[in-house]
Amino acid sequence: MKKSFFIVLFISLFIFSCNDSSNKKEYKSDNMFELYLRDADSLSKEGLFIEAQMKLESIVDVFPEKKDTLNSLASYYSDLYIKQRDSLDNQKEIAKKEADKLLSNLRVSKDDMKDLSFYESKLTPKYIDVNNLYCYIVEHKTGEPTLRLKIQYAADDWLFVKSYLIKIDEQKFNFIPNEVKRDNSGGKIWEWSDDLIKEDKIEIIKAISEAKSVKIRYIGSDYYHDRNLSSKEIKAVKEILTVYNLLTIAQ
Repeated sequence: MKKSFFIVLFISLFIFSCNDSSNKKEYKSDNMFELYLRDADSLSKEGLFIEAQMKLESIVDVFPEKKDTLNSLASYYSDLYIKQRDSLDNQKEIAKKEADKLLSNLRVSKDDMKDLSFYESKLTPKYIDVNNLYCYIVEHKTGEPTLRLKIQYAADDWLFVKSYLIKIDEQKFNFIPNEVKRDNSGGKIWEWSDDLIKEDKIEIIKAISEAKSVKIRYIGSDYYHDRNLSSKEIKAVKEILTVYNLLTIAQ
């Protein structure tokens, strides 16, 4: 509230201090000055304080008579940026500590050749020969963490899964995997998909993590199979999503 009042006060003072002049050049100059002030104000409201500061500093030479005012306001935006940065750094530090604490409770595996670490809940299966839905995290040592969703189907007969319909409480989501892999042994079959979860699909994971009940339909080429997710599966999804969110903030 104080930030907005300070900025609006500056803008208002200059708008009302503009004299009615018959000189078109002076009129255009005043309009240009007001426009830059308004643009800087808009940028600051979006949290883009450095951009707002640079906006004002770029016209100091154009309006030398208003240099002190421009420098003062630019300095104000710079101070706001420093406070914003310090706040973000503090959030990152807290998130990293929390993430490290939770990571110690996960099942960890590594691919040293690709510099990848994999984090899974200990509530999830180690093998693909059981029905399950779970998330896991993949992290490159120099990059951001990614979230993946693995869905497994195990039975006596092939279903040839093509897609999934997931009912989360009263919401329904269609999920089409990029690829479904298959294997079999000793009269048993397995079908599974393993997909990167991007921003447009994260709502599905979030909904599962907060759900009271989740039902999944494995849709095959001719038939389908329904089953309810166990409370353990839902808990595992929530556990991994929490760690993923913390790792993302800590970047």
